[in-house]
Amino acid sequence: RKAGENDSNATAPSKQRGPAARRKPNTAPPDESQNLYVKNLPPDFSAAKLANLFLQHGDVLSTKFVAAEPTAGRPAPTGLVRFATRAEAEAAMAQLNGVKLGGDGVGPATEPLEVSVAMSKEQREAQYAERKAAREERMEKR
Repeated sequence: RKAGENDSNATAPSKQRGPAARRKPNTAPPDESQNLYVKNLPPDFSAAKLANLFLQHGDVLSTKFVAAEPTAGRPAPTGLVRFATRAEAEAAMAQLNGVKLGGDGVGPATEPLEVSVAMSKEQREAQYAERKAAREERMEKR
């Protein structure tokens, strides 16, 4: 890899502690609640930085950083973080949702992070359809 390139995917650094450091890798299909979706990341972030941010809240198994693409409707970078357990993912979500990164004099602070449980495409489409139906119902009542 060339110097200065961002990682788009990364396995968490080997800072595992406690029982997680001794167990075999999790090969079972992930519980979707173990996967978090993170919005409003700084543009200079990477998968490794994302892992380091979330490692303090639990055993991070993997991360993915998705760069901003304004033409594709993604004005700010996003990321995905997979935790070993649902409890760790929930703790990280509670601690980091709404946190602003940056603003340390080097660069401007980001918008507050939006950390939520990652959903499959089918779940997102179903949620969108529900919201659309509810919105249309409210409009009909007016």
